[in-house]
Amino acid sequence: MMRNIKIRFWIDALLARAHAAGASGYIVHKGDEDAGSIIIKIISFREIPRILIQSRNMDGDLIFVDISQTVLKGEIDCRMAEQLTDEYIEKRIKQDRDVWVVEIDDKQLRHFLTETVE
Repeated sequence: MMRNIKIRFWIDALLARAHAAGASGYIVHKGDEDAGSIIIKIISFREIPRILIQSRNMDGDLIFVDISQTVLKGEIDCRMAEQLTDEYIEKRIKQDRDVWVVEIDDKQLRHFLTETVE
């Protein structure tokens, strides 16, 4: 993401890529239009969800970090994993009302990001 693009515009582009590929996606929580961070939750029926959080690499470029294993603590039950994911997101929203939360529902658990995912 370029540093001067409003987050809402970036999120709209992400959702357009997801919809164009046959996935569904929506905004779960709206944050600050200019300075909010982003959490992406990726779900699929009977699959363990993925959680990607926005970060920056050493060069200052936007990247996303997959923190699923950290949040889920090895949980393999889909329902429990979904619950842990939602609890993590709620905790982050309470800590930072400016955070944006985007949920993507895709059978293949694709993220549709053009940025690097680590």
